[in-house]
Amino acid sequence: MAYIFKTSKHYTGLINECINQMHALNIPISDSIEFKNNTGFSRFGFCKKTPNREGISFVIAINKWFEDDIAIIETVLHELVHTVPGCYNHGEKFRHYAEIINQECDLNISVVGNYKLNENAYKNKGSKRKVFDPKEFDPKSMVIMYCPRCLREFAIKKNAIRFNGRWVCRKCGRQLLYK
Repeated sequence: MAYIFKTSKHYTGLINECINQMHALNIPISDSIEFKNNTGFSRFGFCKKTPNREGISFVIAINKWFEDDIAIIETVLHELVHTVPGCYNHGEKFRHYAEIINQECDLNISVVGNYKLNENAYKNKGSKRKVFDPKEFDPKSMVIMYCPRCLREFAIKKNAIRFNGRWVCRKCGRQLLYK
């Protein structure tokens, strides 16, 4: 497999520049990557590792609502570093390659980003959410559930409970109980 692009022409061009830059820096990125756009306001991008017959391939998704090219480039480079063997997390090796890119390209590849997204990314914010902070609790449409291990509380929409009776804590994975 080679590189597959399911992105706009503009994003494809920027992604190709990033791939070329990684090769120029002798950073051993995977040659089996599918690129696509994702939407929303909570993620700038992600890298998903997928085992297959040929070994391992990756899917990299980049938020389609970025307002400037530098944000796209830094996010693509960040996700490409995840395809380097031993860099799937944000450990020491990941940070080493990020620092090389930052020094050589005058960029800011980091573990967290702080980019501005187009206002359309926030248009339907919360409309599909099922789990909320307890401070947002609405007794007409939600129930409070808690984790018996870490004692965190969550406000969950009642209609979501009906379709998925088993909810787990986002922090520790224990099944939530009704309060």
